[in-house]
Amino acid sequence: MIWRLVVRGALLLLAALLVVAMGARHLRPTPDLVAVVVGVVALRGGLRSGLGVGLAGGWLLDLLPPGSAVLGTSALTYAVAGALAGTLHRPGPASWLLVALAAGVTGACVTLVGVLAALARSAPVNVAGALASVVATATIGLLLGPLLLRLDARWGRRA
Repeated sequence: MIWRLVVRGALLLLAALLVVAMGARHLRPTPDLVAVVVGVVALRGGLRSGLGVGLAGGWLLDLLPPGSAVLGTSALTYAVAGALAGTLHRPGPASWLLVALAAGVTGACVTLVGVLAALARSAPVNVAGALASVVATATIGLLLGPLLLRLDARWGRRA
């Protein structure tokens, strides 16, 4: 159990740092790598795992620069998105399509909350950019998801 937590924490930290670095370089569309990790863990572990990992990943993004205007906003958003992706959990091996769907659902939830928050502030919203980000997140989930599933399963057995 402890190894699984360490591996998940390291994956979340790496994903959060890469997302912040890509954002600082203004790379577009930016895939949400934290959403990919949260979606894969939620798919493997279920609703509670998705909620916990989403909360941890959101806190990382809240604390890393540029951070969040209100501390905890990203944490709650990712927690809800992880719980929603956790509803896709099924016993047994997951298909590649289900892995991409879990990453896409998580990314779409986070993006939707961001769009709604921007609309509430009367800020401009780039709908095409938001959709491109969700597609990029699902694509990265499709490519890296099976590897992350195997990694999580391998380190989970060592506990």
